[in-house]
Amino acid sequence: MSRRERDRLTIMVGIKRQELTLVEAAQVMDLSYRQTRRVWRRYQTDGDAGLVHRWRGRPSLLQQRGRTVNLPRRTKQTRQPIPQPHADREDDGNDNDGKC
Repeated sequence: MSRRERDRLTIMVGIKRQELTLVEAAQVMDLSYRQTRRVWRRYQTDGDAGLVHRWRGRPSLLQQRGRTVNLPRRTKQTRQPIPQPHADREDDGNDNDGKC
């Protein structure tokens, strides 16, 4: 379980013990009342497993479709300095940058 899922479990237990209302739980979880009700129903039917993200352990959609993306790994050797615009110009002391 992730940290968020464990936090939700604690809140769902509070609702079960009638220490929290769904309205209060929604505020604590920063969810709408309706979404909190959905989470509560899933917790009631599936228990702790109902709070775990359903895509956990599955391959990504790109992997399922056979579209793996092979991006080059970025290492210290491949990093290039960010070019500064107009770095070759000298500052003449005016703040107007050549504008009138």
